[in-house]
Amino acid sequence: MRFILLFILTMSCFPMLPGAQPTIVGPGMICEGSSAQLSVQENYTSYMWSTGEMTQSITVSTSGTYSVTVTGGLFSSKVLQVNPLPDVQISTTSNLCIGFTTNLDAGPGFESYLWNTGANTQEITIASGGEYSVTVSDNNGCEGADTINISAFPNPEPTITGANQICVGGTAIINAGAWQSYSWNNGRDTRELVISSAGTYTVTVTDTNGCKGEDTFSVGLFPQPSVEIMGTIEICDGESTELSVDPGYSLIMWSTEETTPSITINSTGEYSVSITDDNGCMAEDAISINNPIPVVICPPDTFITISEASLDTIVNYGVSVDLSCGNSYPITQTDASGLASGDPFPIGSTQQSFRIEAVNGIQSTCDFTVNVVQQSDNVIKLENGDLFLKGIYNGAIYQSPDGSCWKIMVSNSGEIKAFKIKCP
Repeated sequence: MRFILLFILTMSCFPMLPGAQPTIVGPGMICEGSSAQLSVQENYTSYMWSTGEMTQSITVSTSGTYSVTVTGGLFSSKVLQVNPLPDVQISTTSNLCIGFTTNLDAGPGFESYLWNTGANTQEITIASGGEYSVTVSDNNGCEGADTINISAFPNPEPTITGANQICVGGTAIINAGAWQSYSWNNGRDTRELVISSAGTYTVTVTDTNGCKGEDTFSVGLFPQPSVEIMGTIEICDGESTELSVDPGYSLIMWSTEETTPSITINSTGEYSVSITDDNGCMAEDAISINNPIPVVICPPDTFITISEASLDTIVNYGVSVDLSCGNSYPITQTDASGLASGDPFPIGSTQQSFRIEAVNGIQSTCDFTVNVVQQSDNVIKLENGDLFLKGIYNGAIYQSPDGSCWKIMVSNSGEIKAFKIKCP
């Protein structure tokens, strides 16, 4: 009986066989923020952990090597690794503008993704504002999460201001207002746009949120005004004349610095006027005032018929000058073959040319022709058939119904001329 009792007492005080190493059970790896329970699998009467705890099990949350000494000085240890949680940060490619979409990105390198929209991709596309969150896990099974609040910004509403009509050849400035950036349909990227032609102008603006808005502006053309200076363009020295324009303009400015519809001038020269109409459009006109040009006046072409026996004849003519302002100018005969009045003229056509030149270098010219025709005493009368006449000074004589006789001649150039003669 004593032997049996001693054996029972020994078994209760020393449950493990002498020399057996204790076994620590529990995870070797946990995620940051969580804890692990380490336990000695066997039962001992005493435990002493490296943490100072004296229980069979301990709870730990930091990386390290944990050891335990049990009854009888038996020793064991276990390494615990605490892995950091994945660092996830949601980013957006752009602000969300009403009526548009944007992308949310949880970043690469994770094993799995789960958004509160139910999507399980790295990126999602959203079309409305609100709170969006994502939970990711890494290859250690640790999870990280992030949340972002998205606001849906209103789109800008630009209004183009400025003149909606411009003058022909003029310019105007239109303004799109204050925004972050601008893009016009003509390629410009400025707030203001200088325009010089009619048309439709469109601007797309971007605000500080990256949202865009558009406006369109049409520009037309005012009717182009016209102005004409009226008045006499020639005056004599010491005289004056009036120049005028239509009085219905907003502004009139003469080159003389006068601003009235009419001005009086008393000297030759160039005069101009600039007008502005009610639309602000301008027009100009100019006029040159000169002394009157003297005019040389020749007599009309002269036709003289002489008898067959005559060789030439004396021709008298007169060339005059319209002196205008009373000045006198010498008359110059300019045709080398021309003859003076009172000279004998040969049979045929003689070209006469004359010229005068004013003191300002302006010339006036005139010319006429003296035709001397020899009358033949021989007359051929034909009832029918053609009549052939040889010689430039010969011709056919026709009698008109009133009894008058006309001699028809043809020049070297084929020009036909008629001369009234005495009937044969």
